[in-house]
Amino acid sequence: MNSTGVNVANVVRYNPADVGQNLAGVTLAPDKLKPGDAVSLVVNDNNQVLYYTRSSPDVALLHTQVQANQQQLQQTNASLKEIAASSLQTRVTTLEAQVASQLTATSQQLKDSLEAANKTLSTSQPTLDATKDLQARVDSLRAELASQKTAHDQALAERDQKIVELTKNTQALQKQLQLITTRLPGGPGGLK
Repeated sequence: MNSTGVNVANVVRYNPADVGQNLAGVTLAPDKLKPGDAVSLVVNDNNQVLYYTRSSPDVALLHTQVQANQQQLQQTNASLKEIAASSLQTRVTTLEAQVASQLTATSQQLKDSLEAANKTLSTSQPTLDATKDLQARVDSLRAELASQKTAHDQALAERDQKIVELTKNTQALQKQLQLITTRLPGGPGGLK
């Protein structure tokens, strides 16, 4: 219809319950339309035009204003999208720069800490080596001391056994001496 110069003022959904309105709309629909006329289209649920009615000049003017406002809103919306995209890109770029700066600073701090730790380790290495050497010596001395203690304990056990044997021998000798003394002339209980 727009190609013939007829303006569509609005689109109305067909209501089957409104029989009087539907009958009037079909019977009063104009046969011919002139360029500049405005109509209201009545459509079914599939958006197929069932009939149209002539719209008043006020409705046509309102339709023209609505179309102009819609076009202006579309332009404004496009402009806002461009501004938002530009603003978003600026924010992303700023954030990327901040993150890169922070990463560089953190990376440098980690590098410095690692270098300091390596220096401390290299200056401490001789002390660590000396400590390891001392520990090895202590372990060796402990093993030698344990070996000597075992040998000493064995020697003491052998000595104690010999003392027991000597004590038995001494007691046996004392008994024999006592027997001999008692048998000797002039001794207690001996021959006279």
